[in-house]
Amino acid sequence: MFKDDPDAVVKSQRIVDGLSDADEHKSHERHIPIAKCRDLGLNVVALEDDEELQELVLTVHHCYMFVLMNTGTFKIIENHKGAAFAKQLQMQIQLPTQEMPYRKRPN
Repeated sequence: MFKDDPDAVVKSQRIVDGLSDADEHKSHERHIPIAKCRDLGLNVVALEDDEELQELVLTVHHCYMFVLMNTGTFKIIENHKGAAFAKQLQMQIQLPTQEMPYRKRPN
């Protein structure tokens, strides 16, 4: 992002400090608005500004949501080479046993 930029170290450190501020962000799962990202100096593109990128991102999102909602999968990690790791919840259903009613044998 800062290739050949003479201020790359300063800019990078500002971004690191801004994104790792636990008092502001509390945890890694919190949303950071695009305006805040731009204020920090990140080079970001809004999905709404690039129709092709938006379509590609939403396609991937919908594929993951389908898997997460329709299987026992609750976590998926995949890299740029297509290698994936998925965690699945495995449930075992135990049906109640049915007892045969007691019958007296005829003599």
